[in-house]
Amino acid sequence: MPLTVTCGGCGKMLAVPEHALGKRLACPACKTPVTVPGAEPGSDITDVQIIDEEDGPVTAYGVHPQDATEERGRPGPRMATGLGVLSLGKMATPAGCLVISSDNRLALAGSDATIFILDLAEWKKIDRFEKQKAPVTCLAVSPDGTLALSGDELGGLLLWSLQTGRALRWLEGHQGCVNSVAFAPNGRYAVSGGDDGTTQLWELESGRTHKLFGARWDDAVYSVCYSADGRWILGAGNTGRVRMWSVKTGEVVVKFKGATGEVVSAAFSKDGTEVAACGPSRMTQTGVKVWRWSAETGKALPAFTEANRNRASVALALVAPGAQRILTAGKRGAGKRSGPGTVDVAGSVIGSVVGTLAVNAMTCGGAVVVVSGGRGGPTGGPEDPYCLQLWNVAAGLISQTYDAGRQPATALAVSPDASRALCACRDSTVHAFGLPA
Repeated sequence: MPLTVTCGGCGKMLAVPEHALGKRLACPACKTPVTVPGAEPGSDITDVQIIDEEDGPVTAYGVHPQDATEERGRPGPRMATGLGVLSLGKMATPAGCLVISSDNRLALAGSDATIFILDLAEWKKIDRFEKQKAPVTCLAVSPDGTLALSGDELGGLLLWSLQTGRALRWLEGHQGCVNSVAFAPNGRYAVSGGDDGTTQLWELESGRTHKLFGARWDDAVYSVCYSADGRWILGAGNTGRVRMWSVKTGEVVVKFKGATGEVVSAAFSKDGTEVAACGPSRMTQTGVKVWRWSAETGKALPAFTEANRNRASVALALVAPGAQRILTAGKRGAGKRSGPGTVDVAGSVIGSVVGTLAVNAMTCGGAVVVVSGGRGGPTGGPEDPYCLQLWNVAAGLISQTYDAGRQPATALAVSPDASRALCACRDSTVHAFGLPA
């Protein structure tokens, strides 16, 4: 049984595991520092839980913010401190998609056909949306934080109010799974892409579609997004297709060449001058291939091709907004080499990614990429921890490493300002991390 202590700030009872004896923690409700008796106080990350009447103990903040600040100031290599861990509940399925609002206060987590609304300031579940008719595969939040779009595996795309939880409009047009959706910067339009090979531009008030020329492909569209000024739309999909359209005319402006295979993510740089994309590849040990182009001319720019300098196999990856960094999730440790398209993760085998994981992790305005686990690369053993790593798109240098525990990741998301990251895991938890500027 875990030790229970009472927070001196809000009076809530907290459940703390035995290994947290002597640690200085933060109350998940009011952030008041709580020192657990039993040993000398320390600043190590650990688990602290608040008793939730509905679902039982819910894992929450594991380190006090002051201790995290002190940790950031220490020189030399380190594991970055996470911001917290939240459980979706004992009965919830693992989240297959995530998105963070532009003000970093709310997040949505798609768990089967249920969408949990998470308060990232108070770090708790505050509501759930259950009007989707099939398992949710992608999510987006409007720039002003008032609306949400959710797509499902049967082609349903629903516009709903985050403030009232009321369904506003079904957008009909996709035949099959919706893989990615994004709001326009003005919040009046949206773009979506799906397994049916279509990229669709929507006028949200009326539900009408606007024609994009050359936007019906023979293969799936995995990622869509807008440029920051709202003038351009980017779409990426199978067989190396990456296209940019003019929102005003609907014409294809640039066809980016050089990508091969499954391109499952693409994003604009903040100033709109560059485009970065990512996909699985058998040519690199971790299975990650990155492309980078000039958005104006389509000319290829330097990008890293080998991300395996620390021998961590990759299961999920995400091109962060701004197209300058990639966040990857996988196993740390030397491990052994696996066959093409497979990776041994804690005793289980995950095959080609463009399947359930690829579909379910598409979110955040086309900023998400799912790549294959391993693809012939080294994999960690069951004793090796999972980690998130932040890579520089051009150089491939690791700028940050995060400890993601011992559960496989099922979805990733990065906030629009690239200051926060969320990682959903197989045990139905959601981990939050702060990203460096």
